[in-house]
Amino acid sequence: MSKLKNFFQNDITWKLKKIGKILDLNIYPKKFYNKGLRSLYPKLIFNLIFFLKIISLKNHFYNNVFDSKKFNKNIKKNFIFSTPSSGATFLRMMISSYLELFYKIGNGVPKYDSIHNKWMFSYSFFENGDLKNTVDFGSLTLDSKSFRSTDDLENKKIVFSRYPIDPIELYDFDQIKPIIVMRNPYDQIISYCSKNLKDQNSQTVDVKLVNKAVKNYIRYFTFWKKYFNENKKENYLLVKYEDLLSASEDILRKALSFYNFEIDNELIPKAALINSKEFTLKNLSGVKINKIRFTDENKKKNNKEKILIEINKIDKIKDLIKDYSEIK
Repeated sequence: MSKLKNFFQNDITWKLKKIGKILDLNIYPKKFYNKGLRSLYPKLIFNLIFFLKIISLKNHFYNNVFDSKKFNKNIKKNFIFSTPSSGATFLRMMISSYLELFYKIGNGVPKYDSIHNKWMFSYSFFENGDLKNTVDFGSLTLDSKSFRSTDDLENKKIVFSRYPIDPIELYDFDQIKPIIVMRNPYDQIISYCSKNLKDQNSQTVDVKLVNKAVKNYIRYFTFWKKYFNENKKENYLLVKYEDLLSASEDILRKALSFYNFEIDNELIPKAALINSKEFTLKNLSGVKINKIRFTDENKKKNNKEKILIEINKIDKIKDLIKDYSEIK
């Protein structure tokens, strides 16, 4: 019985060799470079091995994702909500720099991975609320447990979401403690479309792209406006893009306080400076930062008028501008 159990526990390569030895068959090839019909068997072996590796990878990945989602149900989960091109990347990076410095995990300066187009810190302080963006192959190669200071820090991780544009599949919406980031509709839509236009030199604008941006903004804004009306102000924090730029340190301090992180007044200006546009561009001189920060001002200027023409064709936009200006 123990031998049978041992047989099933071993991988396909070991099994095939064992079967061949038992039956006195030379069924496991000594080389895999045969051509024609002789190549079919090596291909079969490869597919079997590959299939088992994939199953193992899936199981590992599944456990990696869902085991990390176990958190105290009695504690409301920290969240940041934002549309694209509204300043949430800046806010998240300031928070990450501050916490990296505060917990002495790193120097607070993010590293830019130009191949995968993402910013990296020594420890990931943020998670995604939807399954699609949670599936990250990088998590299989980097064991974040080695950077965990305490379980308490794990419980204080912040979830980022674009809800209701994207779903929240891994968390209970009733158990959230949200910071909601908003930007003037015109500026947000122009910035988003300027980043994502495929043909920057075209005299016409991608109407579908503009309509998508407007539709997403209306959906986002309508939902959160209703949320503001139905919830007490102390239960959420509204951050406007304009304030985020003009009073970065103040907004960072408010965000950290809202999440009940300890405040170190010496680290707040450092975290804000590290992630300022001037510092970032100087630090990454000559490196192209693709889409995830700083819309090209020339692109925005060249595309602004033609995007505005399409935006103004949409009836709801004027009411949206008025509603945005009235939100405090």
